[in-house]
Amino acid sequence: MFICHRTREVRAGVQRVFEYLADFHNLPEYFGQMPLSKAWFCVDQSGRCVRWGSQTSPYAGVLAPRRDHGSTIVDIEVHTEEAVDEEFCRTLDATLEHIADEVEVRSLRAAS
Repeated sequence: MFICHRTREVRAGVQRVFEYLADFHNLPEYFGQMPLSKAWFCVDQSGRCVRWGSQTSPYAGVLAPRRDHGSTIVDIEVHTEEAVDEEFCRTLDATLEHIADEVEVRSLRAAS
C-alpha cells in the first residue's frame, strides 16, 4: 500500500471549507476522475473530515480541513495499491488548488 499526503492553505473559514468538501455533489468538481457509481463517500461531522474510496479497489482517501492562524489548512491523504509518483502528487496538488479556488470564490461571493 502506498500513501501520498499533501497540504494546501485556503483563505476561508474552516467551517465553509468543510461544508464544501462534505457536499457529495461537489465531489466530481475536485475528484472528477473517480467514477461515482463505484465510489463510497463518508462525512465525519465530529472529526470534521471526509473519507472516500473505491468499492472495487483499496483506493481510498481522506480530506481534513483544520484551522490555522486565521486561515484553513486542508490535508489530503490517499492510499493506493499503485506506486505514488510525481504525477500522482501533482494531481493531488491540482485537486487542492481547485478546492481552494472554489471555496475562496464562494467565500468572496457570500461576503459581498
